[in-house]
Formats: sequence, structure tokens, C-alpha cells
Amino acid sequence: MLIKGKKTAKLLAIILSLIIMVSMLPLAATAASDPTPVEGRILTKEKAGDTSAWIEIARYEGYSLIIRQEPLTSSLTTFSTTLNDNTYVNSLARKGINDWYNNKLGSTAKLRDFAVSHDAMRVLGSFGMSFIDGLSLPSGNAARTGNDVAFALSYCEAALYCSSQYATTPDKLITSSKIASANMAKLLPKYVGAYVAPAYWLRSPGNVKYAVGCVAYEGGDSSISYGRAYQHTVIGEYAHYRPALWVGSGIFGVKVTGKVWPMVSDDLGIGASFITQHDIVVELRSTFLTPASSALSTKAVLQNDDGLGVFTIEDVPVGDYILYIKRPGYLVRAMQVSINETASGEVTLSPPGSEDNGVFNLWGGDCNDDLSINGKDTMMILELMAEDVDAFDPLYNAACDMNADGLIDGRDIMMVIERWNVTIWEYPGSEDIDPFE
Repeated sequence: MLIKGKKTAKLLAIILSLIIMVSMLPLAATAASDPTPVEGRILTKEKAGDTSAWIEIARYEGYSLIIRQEPLTSSLTTFSTTLNDNTYVNSLARKGINDWYNNKLGSTAKLRDFAVSHDAMRVLGSFGMSFIDGLSLPSGNAARTGNDVAFALSYCEAALYCSSQYATTPDKLITSSKIASANMAKLLPKYVGAYVAPAYWLRSPGNVKYAVGCVAYEGGDSSISYGRAYQHTVIGEYAHYRPALWVGSGIFGVKVTGKVWPMVSDDLGIGASFITQHDIVVELRSTFLTPASSALSTKAVLQNDDGLGVFTIEDVPVGDYILYIKRPGYLVRAMQVSINETASGEVTLSPPGSEDNGVFNLWGGDCNDDLSINGKDTMMILELMAEDVDAFDPLYNAACDMNADGLIDGRDIMMVIERWNVTIWEYPGSEDIDPFE
């Protein structure tokens, strides 16, 4: 297209120059959402690989902020070596926390496998915060070693996540949320004797000279102010060092979920005891023949009128398993699964391929649980048919009433015939299962 006139050409040149200049400007930072305070889970000593348990106090996406249940030392310690320095950067608290993480926490501790870096050193926060001042966020980068992987909470983090009271000014105390109070109650020690109990230092400086944030346990016998987020002078035998870490939430154990079909609903009005006999049990076994512990076993829960069910197993340790799914009268469905260390801490299991559309569909017809659908199953049904057995009969066997209509009849035999000579190895994903192991 031809441009007529010098004015028009000059105008377009100016516009083009402005577009180029704007494109070279830095992009505005997008405000990240804040972590969510949680009345958190307790990470046991065994799971942490530490001599202390840890308390979850906040979550952000797939990560958890945790704080050590026991302080690092049993003696009272100062924050700084000099009154001229009340910053966390040069503090004994920071030095002690880094020394613990790099030199005293075991090299094989699980905490190291899940710990990630963060921006805590860039957001020290301040006393009397605005509720966004000093909230750290995880980066997601693994940090098995290094300085400032473990860190002290900021004043804002303590007030929101782990305290019973907090001060917005030296003279104004506010009761913390139920979540923060509940988390504070899990920390040890609660008090020492009848006077002053060990507090723990925070990384935020105070609003007066030589003061720094802390969470104190103060008071006499009749008025223990347990968990007050406040400030104190840097000198004085007053506080412990209590490290915090951002870790992948999978350290608590992975949540495993999935979908199964078909489940039974009480359309017949027979009652819960009838439904229970047709439950679908889901287990994560070490081998096909080794029943799972109660912690790794669950029952699927009906989700809709089409018989779709879901299962959930919480806190699954990282490892290799046999997913074992069984409903009476149906072929066992089994598949090898590996639960890996994940940041999100949740894994949804589904069969391979598109045949099942993400649902573990079960095939009816294996009444005697020999892992095959054949004439032996038909004989079991015929024997009960001869006795006119139904759901109210003591001889009732849910494995022979595969359509769960309360009757054992020709319709159940037809289900056997539909899958005649089918075995468990014909389920997608079950090809490598060893049923004798």
C-alpha cells in the first residue's frame, strides 16, 4: 500500500518508534497469591529423618511450609552477639539454623529429598506487619544442602500461621486465628517451670532500636501467654532457634486416587448390609498375594447413578506397588504402579490406553476367585439356583449375584458366558502381573 504525503509517513514513523519503545519496557511483575494457612499435618520423626517431628503451618500450590516441633537447643540463646546488630542476616539465629541444616541434619534425611529453595531472605518482614509483609514463597528448586534452605519465620508468618496472639503495635495484642493457635499448641516445649519458657526468634526486625521479632511464652503460673508473637531486645537469654522449611507436600505421603466401575447402590431397598457384600476393595500391595495393611487399603465410594465409584488412599509412602482391585464375583484387576516423590503429593491412577477412559472397569464372572471365568463359576451359580437362594437367604453369596439384583439366576450365568475363558491378564495393564508372588 502506498503512503501519500510526508506528514502521513512521518506520523507512521513516530507510531512505529513508540511501539518499539513500549515493547522494550520490562513486563510488570504479576502478584503471586499468598500461601494458605492450614491447621497442618504432623510430619513424624521417621518421615522427616530428624530427631524431631515437624508441623505443617501453610501451603502454596504443591508445597508445604513446615516448622520444627522441637527447638534446636535446650538452652536459652541470644539473637545477636552485639547490640549494634538486630538483623537476621548477621544473626546467631541464622548461623545456628544453617549449621543445623548443613552439618547436623543427617545426609540421608527425607527432609533433604523434599526441601526447596525460596525467597525468605528477600522478604524479612517487620514487626506490626500489614499481613503481606514477609510472606515467603517456594521456588520449587530442590535444595538438599545450602545456606538459608532452613530459615526463621518472619513476624507475619508467625502471626498468621503459628501463634496464639500477635501485636500490631507494642501496646495492642490481637488473638490469632484458630488455625494459628492450633499450630502453636503443637510446638514444644510449651513452658518451663513457672516463669519464662523458651521462645523462638523470628527473622523480622522490631520497630524499636535493638529489637527483633520473636514468639514468646511468658507469664507466671496463672497467666501463661503461650505463643505471643511480639518483639524483644537482641540481648537477653530469651529464645531458641526454630527452623522452618519449604518442602514438597509429598513428604507427608502421596494421596492416591482413581475411578472404578461398577458399584452397587441400594435401589432395591434391601439395606446397607446388602451393599457392603458387593463393596469394591482397593489395595496397594507389595506383591499380588500379600494383603495390604489397613493404611494402604480402602473401599471405593459410589459417585453417581451409573455405578461409577472413586477410591482414595492417603499418605502412601513412595515406592512400587501392585494396585489390587476386587469386587465379589468379578475378576481381580491388578496393575503395577510406582508412587514417586511429587511436589503436589497427589497421584491419580488410571489404566493404560483409551479403552477404559481412565476408569478401572471390572469384569463379572469369576465367582470362585481363581482368576479365570469358566465352567466352575457356572457350577457355583447353578448350585445356589437349585436352592432358590436370594439376598434374604443365609446361603446368599454376593459373588454369584454379579448383577446385584438380589437373585441368583440365569442372568448371572449369562454374565459368566459373556466373558467365558477370560483371565486377569486380559485387563489392560495387567499383562506383567505374577499371581503366584
